Amino acid sequence: MAQSKAPLRASLLKQLILLELAAEGPSHGYAIAKNLENMIRGWRPSLGTLYRMMDELEREGYIECRREEKTGRQRKLCTLTEKGAHHLLEKLTTHMNYIACFMEVVAKAVNQLREYTSSREEERMAEIAERITMAAERIIHLLKKPTPYQASP
Repeated sequence: MAQSKAPLRASLLKQLILLELAAEGPSHGYAIAKNLENMIRGWRPSLGTLYRMMDELEREGYIECRREEKTGRQRKLCTLTEKGAHHLLEKLTTHMNYIACFMEVVAKAVNQLREYTSSREEERMAEIAERITMAAERIIHLLKKPTPYQASP
């Protein structure tokens, strides 16, 4: 059975809110939404979802919010707390460690491939290069063919 992606999206949105508050300082929900939209190029969570996540972050002690009146309207101005900064740093460190592990695996694979290819004779390597080139040309040819849903070039 497929798992819902909603908890993952909620967690990501919370981290983005914390990151935004860390980068920009105290802010209110609408400004956070606009900045997230600019950061993520076009995606913006609904304001209802954003405010719900901000309420959760406040209950968890990661942000502090206070009401302020600006031009006759009530707004909720939120600030990152020390606890929120530590939480954000922990999450970013976890992500960076994951990326570092991934890069280590990729580097190891590249080195193994380099060792393998350097120990083979040139003729065999030329044959492999030719096969890769032919496969690439076939793929390009297939990509150029119109599909039933496209007009011919």
